[in-house]
Amino acid sequence: MIGFHASELREAIRTWRYAGVKGHYPRRIAPGHQEDTLDSADFDALEEKARAGLSPAAYAFAAAGADDELTVADNIAAWRRLRLRPRMLNDVTQVDTSVSILGVRCNAPIMVAPFGRHKLFHPEGERATARGAAAAGAVFVLPTTSTVSIEEVAREPGSAPRWFQLYLPPERALAENLIDRAASSGFDAVVLTVDQPVYGSSPRAARAPLAASPDIRNANLPGQPIAQHSYKAGHTGAVTFPATWRDLEWLARRSPADVVAKGVLRGDAAVRC
Repeated sequence: MIGFHASELREAIRTWRYAGVKGHYPRRIAPGHQEDTLDSADFDALEEKARAGLSPAAYAFAAAGADDELTVADNIAAWRRLRLRPRMLNDVTQVDTSVSILGVRCNAPIMVAPFGRHKLFHPEGERATARGAAAAGAVFVLPTTSTVSIEEVAREPGSAPRWFQLYLPPERALAENLIDRAASSGFDAVVLTVDQPVYGSSPRAARAPLAASPDIRNANLPGQPIAQHSYKAGHTGAVTFPATWRDLEWLARRSPADVVAKGVLRGDAAVRC
């Protein structure tokens, strides 16, 4: 594996409009030189560094899966099984990784998926995440349960697309308020979560419940507290976001922005969307 100076790699990433633009490759380090290097092992170690720096509740919220976490383990295993099939004998002096997403050209097919409570990890919450995504040219998907409001995130500079993830509340007026705010703030799409009709059960997160805090709140839903865990009264087995095909059709008609369905796991359902 070739090692690079971390500072040089960061500078290269900042100057790459497309991956592999000539003249911006990080300098190769002499064999045996290990000081200030960055490789895949460092990325794997980031999780342990995060565990050391976060509260048990914050780390559990980020790392834990549902129930026995079988899907989490399988997702990681499936990702590690992925392999590239390169096409040889092509000119790779100029490589274009850009892709069109909902009609917008992005530097790479990468997006920051929605998950709430970013102030558990950074004092500026989702504002900082939005800036990081914009710097990388990646789509940023702001969650309904963000700790920073739609409008505050919209004020962050950046030209990369921003989408708004929607947990569809039973009250149509509240849903309309959220999607209209997102559209008027410049968000390009509404992402409807369809795979969480009930609040997910996470034993690991329940053993490290979140403590109440003025910062850890649903900024887009004033007065609605953030659940500490799924076993708390009012959440166990409760159907909270029961989106149906009729709801998706209503949202597609009502939303001023494009609508994306998140969580579809079957091909026939994807075709129907």
